[in-house]
Amino acid sequence: MIELSQEADRDLENIFDYTLEQHGASQAITYVSSFDRPLVELSENPLLGRDRPEIRAGLRSLSHRHHIIFYRQVENGKVRILRILHGARDLPRNFEVP
Repeated sequence: MIELSQEADRDLENIFDYTLEQHGASQAITYVSSFDRPLVELSENPLLGRDRPEIRAGLRSLSHRHHIIFYRQVENGKVRILRILHGARDLPRNFEVP
């Protein structure tokens, strides 16, 4: 099971808004919808991503196109998506765990 933090939900909204502005509605819908598959894959295999101790203990990440999905495995095998950030950002400096 996948659970999105408020920050991750806001990240997806911002990704949609940016893509809409730059590339139009069709591309925005297609790009944001493309996150469905990696999120399902994480719910089925939480160890799919790589460990990110340089940012925070217990944090993992999975790359998807130009973005990085940051998450933690929580109780009962659930996966909590913490942030979805563009890969060009200075991640350790800009990443905050909610």
